Amino acid sequence: MAKTQRVKGNFNYNNIEKKDKNFMYKNLERSNCYNCNFSGSNFDYVNFRGAHFKSSSFFKCSFKWSEFIGTNFKKSKFKDAIFENAIFDSVKLEDVDFKDAKFINTIFVSTDLSKAKNLDT
Repeated sequence: MAKTQRVKGNFNYNNIEKKDKNFMYKNLERSNCYNCNFSGSNFDYVNFRGAHFKSSSFFKCSFKWSEFIGTNFKKSKFKDAIFENAIFDSVKLEDVDFKDAKFINTIFVSTDLSKAKNLDT
């Protein structure tokens, strides 16, 4: 029998606004969010391992020392977001828009960047 592995602190949101929130140091492993607005929020030091954030907006969000491993951001928008010392490992970036996003010392491993929009490689 399969056991559901629930991680304390993860969340599931659909069509919700979480603007200007502080998610610093949160473990969002295996979280699921669809069509959510996280504009202006702080995601510094956050673990996004195995999380699904589809069709969501991260306008002007901060991602310092954040870890994206096996994360799915399909159709999400990261306009004016800041990624510093972050790692993207095996992340799905299909139709993800990085317009005017800033990347400082950020690493991409086993991630297909060709499907992302406005990402200068």
